[in-house]
Amino acid sequence: MITIIAGLLLAAVVVTLVVKPLFDNSADFLPEDPETEQSDRRERLLQLIKDLELDFSTGKISESDYKLLKLRAAGEIAAGLKSAPK
Repeated sequence: MITIIAGLLLAAVVVTLVVKPLFDNSADFLPEDPETEQSDRRERLLQLIKDLELDFSTGKISESDYKLLKLRAAGEIAAGLKSAPK
């Protein structure tokens, strides 16, 4: 009898933990502020440039592809800096 009660209690806890996030209206899903998004984008683009440099130095991409992709990433960074709120 105790085993059945313990099993039901455990099942109730598991169901609660699984279902609760579906009905939770937390702020985790709210969009971040524009400055944070822009900063994150800039960091991703800088990392992309570092990765491109590594790929080029190891021969994974051609020089023309490297120059083109690096120029695009640098252009996006520059455009982001121009549109940044001051």
